[in-house]
Amino acid sequence: ALLSSVRREFPGRQLTVLFGCTGGKGLDRREGMGQAAGRWADRIILTEDDPGPEEVPDICADIGGYIAPFGKTWTVIPDREEAVERAILEADTPAVVVLAGKGAEQQQKRKNGPEPCVPDSLLARRALKHYDP
Repeated sequence: ALLSSVRREFPGRQLTVLFGCTGGKGLDRREGMGQAAGRWADRIILTEDDPGPEEVPDICADIGGYIAPFGKTWTVIPDREEAVERAILEADTPAVVVLAGKGAEQQQKRKNGPEPCVPDSLLARRALKHYDP
């Protein structure tokens, strides 16, 4: 719903969506999010979002299987900080960049337990300081 709404609200703008899916559970989210991205987004960046017991590239490959039928390509950037920076700095103007998933969370759930992470809003602010359209 979010991506279709953004498409309607900002016609003609490049729509970038960045997301990942939780490892080890909620496998149906991979299908839903992959199909939504495939249908609505111009640029798709797959990254980590609480990978838990799974490897980020494996999760992203699974999601990619749901994007592929739409004829879209996607980029896998396992490190979320790098992914957010690239999503913003490599956007063509005018653009809308949707950072989906982590939001204000300050932990990434990984194999060996939770690890601190920087919230998406702070990552976006950092990148925007370097953005020069």
